[in-house]
Amino acid sequence: MGKILRSSGDFALRALLTEAREAEGLTQEQLARRLSKPQSYVWKLENGERVLAYAEAPAYAEALGLKFSEFSLRYATLLRMQAMPMRKRRKPKSNDEPDSF
Repeated sequence: MGKILRSSGDFALRALLTEAREAEGLTQEQLARRLSKPQSYVWKLENGERVLAYAEAPAYAEALGLKFSEFSLRYATLLRMQAMPMRKRRKPKSNDEPDSF
């Protein structure tokens, strides 16, 4: 088995590929047929055993019913969301505690 890709960019791309396919109502097999590829190609991309080459991305986007610009924008949005720091939750102030000045 090959190395599974685990960077934040890899996670974002894998999420995009899977979500876009599912939103289009396609199985991996159906998408693979649109791409003239074996089903294992789609599986490996979605599971991180293969990375989508930039040169392949426009055809992949088109097979998903997306313009490449839309595909790229969705990917960029996912990357930004992953880069956003989680905000710390503030502990609620109880009414019994006096205000400190």
